[in-house]
Amino acid sequence: MRNPDNGQNSCAPGAPAGFYPDLTRCDAYCKCTGTTAPSEYMIVATGLEWDTHQQGTNYYLEGVWGKGGAWGTNGGSQGRNYEMSLLGRARPPQCGGENPCTGTKTQSCDGCTKWHTCNNKLAGPVMACGPGTLWNKSSGGCDWPRNVKECNDNPCPK
Repeated sequence: MRNPDNGQNSCAPGAPAGFYPDLTRCDAYCKCTGTTAPSEYMIVATGLEWDTHQQGTNYYLEGVWGKGGAWGTNGGSQGRNYEMSLLGRARPPQCGGENPCTGTKTQSCDGCTKWHTCNNKLAGPVMACGPGTLWNKSSGGCDWPRNVKECNDNPCPK
């Protein structure tokens, strides 16, 4: 299959079977067959990005086809930019935006009016506190503003 942006074949001659991120855009990849069968150039759903390690069990291919070369892996998946794995963020172009999870289980955002969970440094969906309440890190829930001692005003993941 040909890349719609430049008309070129999307897999190099001799490329082993695998998934190769488009190194010019975050939302596309090539699935190479490793044979003479045509490859598939795929653009993921609007608003999502291709993550070479989204599933957690993926690994880089050997040699020039893997890390630092074509960045090929044995799999991957699409996801929101803030869900990008740390390995997925490492490949060019730098995809995934800033990682909103720094290790704590929950984090506030948008002036503590919202919060999200963090699991393995991946952000979950953003949740809003009820009217008139703020995220209280100490209690791990939304609370009246008078009870909130600390508010880390982080941007919410998009």
